[in-house]
Parts: sequence; structure tokens; C-alpha cells
Amino acid sequence: MIQALRKRLSGHGTFVRFGFASTLLGVVGMLCGIVIIRWMPPEELGLWQSVLIVQTYALILQAGIITGLSRELPFFQGRQEGEKAEALAASAQSVALLGAGVLVLAGVFTPLLVEEFQVRMTLLVVFCSSGLTLYQNYLGTTFRANRAFEHLARIQLADMVVQLATLPLVYLYGYWGLVVRFVILVLISTILRHFFRPMKVPLRLRKSDLLHLFKVGAPMFGFGYLLQTVDTFPRLLLLTSGDAGVLLVGLFAPASAIFGLMRILPRSIGSYVFPQMNYKLGATQDASRLWPIAWKASVYFLLAAVPFVLIGMLVFPWLIRSFFANYVEAIPAVGWALVAGAFMGTRVAINVLYTLKAYGWLSVYTALNLGSAWLVPTLLLPQMPPLVAVTMGFALSRMGMFVIGLFCIRRATGVRA
Repeated sequence: MIQALRKRLSGHGTFVRFGFASTLLGVVGMLCGIVIIRWMPPEELGLWQSVLIVQTYALILQAGIITGLSRELPFFQGRQEGEKAEALAASAQSVALLGAGVLVLAGVFTPLLVEEFQVRMTLLVVFCSSGLTLYQNYLGTTFRANRAFEHLARIQLADMVVQLATLPLVYLYGYWGLVVRFVILVLISTILRHFFRPMKVPLRLRKSDLLHLFKVGAPMFGFGYLLQTVDTFPRLLLLTSGDAGVLLVGLFAPASAIFGLMRILPRSIGSYVFPQMNYKLGATQDASRLWPIAWKASVYFLLAAVPFVLIGMLVFPWLIRSFFANYVEAIPAVGWALVAGAFMGTRVAINVLYTLKAYGWLSVYTALNLGSAWLVPTLLLPQMPPLVAVTMGFALSRMGMFVIGLFCIRRATGVRA
């Protein structure tokens, strides 16, 4: 049995190495964040987190173009239409660099509207770094072949080393150490991805290619944005549950950390599997070939998560009682967060609907996802303490969406019972 497992894994060596590097990077990043919270005063950390919101909205400048490339590039490569793939990449690269230029200019001029020096310098750094991140997002979409993922796995390990090596800057220099560390991380990460980029295309803006990418990418971007808002529902519900809303959000922090931890692996798997889905569809033109990828990603993740959930239910309560006594009330919420996390494998599987451009089924899934994530906890709030109601309701909605997601995918792929 062990030999058979080893043989199976050897056939997916790139996937295993990339998944390991991506997951390890995510875990290290989360741990570094926890350490920084312990070192930084809330006021300074609050300023940094507040200005950092700019980055989220700044990336809208890509207008769905880069999102569209993430689907179309491997699709046309699968159809052996390399010239078309390169033409689309050239236009997307141009949009990314133009957007980066706009953000750098905003970084130069926007701080002039602010008087406080600390805020001005933070705005300058965040705007300019957002420009690099926009270009980095484009580069990320070009890593699609196995060889490219091997390079990306090594880059992610290098990112992890840099994260650890720069952590003392925060301890030694406080807020400015945090800012300098952020600049170093973004610069090195972008330089490495640029140096090892698998596609070297010219700067070229072609209207037909831009419209093509926009038509594909805009719906993907919109649905993705809506689905991401689901993760904010627990905190929003706690905030609106009474006068103690802010305190409840604070007590929710351990459960929120568990959610973040459980999302790391699906995110890393999805970044590898999504281009493989598009490539396979382009090569075979057979939607039913995607169904096995979808159900295996969901079910295997659930099975792999069960031992972690059981161990977590034993270990995390002890950790909280021993080292975070102020969060003892959050222990039941942590348990339900673990349960919810086990059903997050559908985050990988649902990429099939993007690959197929099955926007009808994606609309059904998104509407039910948004509705259940809000409605189920709301119905439970009058029956039990808010922390328990919100996390239990969220977990129950994740269980339901696990089944609904697979049903939508099965129908979209044309597979019948």
C-alpha cells in the first residue's frame, strides 16, 4: 500500500512540491503576522492596516483583464494555439504595467494631500507596492506548465526565507521596520517572478485581445469578489449582534485564524489545478473530463481534513486555556471553525464553473452561498450565544454548499447519474 501511494505521488511530483511550498509559505506568513501583532502597538498596526486597504481597491485597475488571462492562457495552450495565447499575454502585460504606472504616480501625488509625515510615507509605499503587486499578479498567471510550477515552488520557498529573515526589522525598528519589511518582500517577490517568468512577450495593446479578456475576466472577477465577501459575514453578524459587537469580533480572532489556516491549502491547490482544468478543456473539448478533478479535490480534502479537525478539537482548547486565557469564550467557536474549514475543498472544485464559463450555475451557487452564509447564522442567533450561533451557522452553511457546489458542477459538466 505504501509503495502504491509512493508511486502515485511520484507521478504528481510537481503538484506535491508546489502544494508543499505554497502551504508552507502561507503558514509562515500567518505565524509572522501573529508575532508582529505581539510586537506592534494597536495604534500603529491600525494605521498600517487601514492604509493597506488601498491595495485591495487599487488592484481593480486590472479591470478583469488579468483574471481573464488566467482562464484563456492555458485554454489556448491546450488547443495548441500558442500565438493566440502569447498575443493575449502581451495585452494583459501592457495593462498590468500601465496600471502599475498609474499607481506609482498616485503614490507620488496622493501623499501631498496629507499633512502627517507617517501617513504620507505609508501612502507612498502602499501605492507604489500596489503597482508592483499588479504586475506580479500578471506574472502569476503565466506560470502554467509543470516546469513553470517547479520554478514557482522555489520562488515561494525563497519568499518564505525572506519573510523570516526580515522579521527582526519589525522588532528592532517598530513601525518603520514594518514598512521597510513590506517593501523588501514585495520587491524581491516581484523581481524573482520577473526573472523566472515563463513567457517573455512584447508590450502590445490590441483592442480585440483586450475586449476578449475583458468579456471573459469581468464576470469571473465579479463572481470571485462576491464569493470572497462570504468570509466577512461572521464578523459582520457579530458586529451587528448588540452593544458588545466589537468585543465579540475580538473574541472571534482565534476562529478567524483557524479559517485562515484552513483556506491555505485549497488556495494553493486551486492555483495549480485551475490552469490544468483550462488546459484539459482546451485540449479535449470535453467538459465531462473535469468532473473527476472537481469531486476528488472536494472529497479528498474533506477526508484529509478530518484528522486535523479531530486533533484540533483536542489541542486548541488546551492552547487557548494555557496561553490565551482572555479568549476562553472562543473555544466553542474554534471547534465549529474547524468543522467549517473541512468543507472548503469546494473552493478548488468550483473553478470548473469558471473554466466552462457556466455563469448560470455559478449564479445559482453564488446566490445560495451568500444567502445561506447570512441566513443560517441569523436564524441561530436568538437561540444561543452569538459566537456559537455565528460559527455553527457558518459551518452548517459550508456543509450545505459542499453538496450544492458538487451538484452544480456535475450538471455543468454534463455528467448524468
